[in-house]
Amino acid sequence: MVTEVAFLLLLQTACGSVFMLRIMSTQPFGPKFFKVNGLIVLGLALLACVSVPRSGPYGNGGTAVAAASAPALFGPSALLLFSAAFALLWAAYLATLFVRPSLSNSALRIAMLAGFVAVAEAAFAYSGPFPSAAARIALVAGALLSSVLLGAGLIGMLVGHWYLNDSRLPFEPLEICATSYLVLTGAQAVAVLFSISLAGQGAALSHALAMEQLSDLFIWIRVLPGLLAPVALAAMIRHTVKLRANMSATGLLYVSMILTACGEAFSRYLLVAQGLLA
Repeated sequence: MVTEVAFLLLLQTACGSVFMLRIMSTQPFGPKFFKVNGLIVLGLALLACVSVPRSGPYGNGGTAVAAASAPALFGPSALLLFSAAFALLWAAYLATLFVRPSLSNSALRIAMLAGFVAVAEAAFAYSGPFPSAAARIALVAGALLSSVLLGAGLIGMLVGHWYLNDSRLPFEPLEICATSYLVLTGAQAVAVLFSISLAGQGAALSHALAMEQLSDLFIWIRVLPGLLAPVALAAMIRHTVKLRANMSATGLLYVSMILTACGEAFSRYLLVAQGLLA
């Protein structure tokens, strides 16, 4: 179960980071920025490949969701294939930065597309517990949104650190990251509530109010520090960037990203262990 949560989290963070680097490619950074941060993303993608569940995803290993309920075409081999393809295409992009920079933009777009396909495929592999097409679409859309959210936070932190190397950089890149993170945290909060209603899981949230079992605590961790707190922090980050205090903004991004990552990790756990869309 731990490997399943790690796999989903690592893959989505890597894919979302690629998306944000694509946005940053229009900003005044030198090749070194994309080489260094691209290697970080490659590390995440490779770790995701290593973490692909060996015995089958969708709640195996004694968890609450039966593996038999998952779509048959989305097994471990398919997950590894899509994840490895994304990692290889991203490695190819990094190679173009060193060998043929003129091809880097095209390679970046292809790798980004492959990443989104891998994230969507991995999310759909866990759609077995959701009988309605609307709930399955919400699951996949939520995974893509989470991916971009995690990527915005990670690349925002790395951009903030980059100002320590070159203080002459304009604040526009950090403003883009801060604004993206604010919009995405708000969108994620709304999307989670919408997905819960589509999946008909309002009763599970109501039951969590009683705090009768450990999973109820996990739901609250997902909702409060993992979903709502980052929205407030994102607003603070955006305001701090407007004041051109990049070090303060970067510190707040660290705090917010820890909460966001924890919330997303508990969300994946609830999906894998109990088939809850949260």
